[in-house]
Amino acid sequence: MVSEAFNDDGTMRHTIWYDQPGIGAGAGTNYIQQALRWARAADPQAKLFYNDYDAEALNRKSDAIYAMAKDFKKRGVPPDGIGFQTHISLKFDDPAKLASYAKNLERFATLGLELDITELDIRLGDSSPASFGGQAKLYGEITALCVQQPACKPVQTWGFTDKHSGIPNFYKGRQGWVLLWDDKYRKKPAYSAVHDALTQ
Repeated sequence: MVSEAFNDDGTMRHTIWYDQPGIGAGAGTNYIQQALRWARAADPQAKLFYNDYDAEALNRKSDAIYAMAKDFKKRGVPPDGIGFQTHISLKFDDPAKLASYAKNLERFATLGLELDITELDIRLGDSSPASFGGQAKLYGEITALCVQQPACKPVQTWGFTDKHSGIPNFYKGRQGWVLLWDDKYRKKPAYSAVHDALTQ
């Protein structure tokens, strides 16, 4: 898996692999291509993915990833799928954003790629019943998007309990309560929402 190679504006991120002479050195997506080819040679049976955050909806980052994937498929470069990390807040519970996510999944599916939701979490500003209810609703909606798209396979969360989530540290305690179990390992409403979406 190659992860997080693009900036939000669709340009390539500066990394040791992109910046160093050789297969990187500013040569577009060449180093990603080479990494995938090496991985395929090392294990022909492995599933090879490109994975990124903030590329769930139609935007400049997802456009750049789509252009790369389309080019790679055309030239026989071996990505088998795309991972959508899906680190989101309740602001994502918007009909236009959810529809954009569904359209984005569909265009990648037309390339013959497997689509994985790889790191789903939904951060909150507090642990009120209202916030937990909104979180459950959005967890259910995101899971349903995957269920309704045949190319979308797993829905994986970024951990399983709030006790060990890194989100509060990343947001300096301003946001958290992101997962299906709370910090005492009790199921939250989001657990039932995901279960229901998976079993409908």
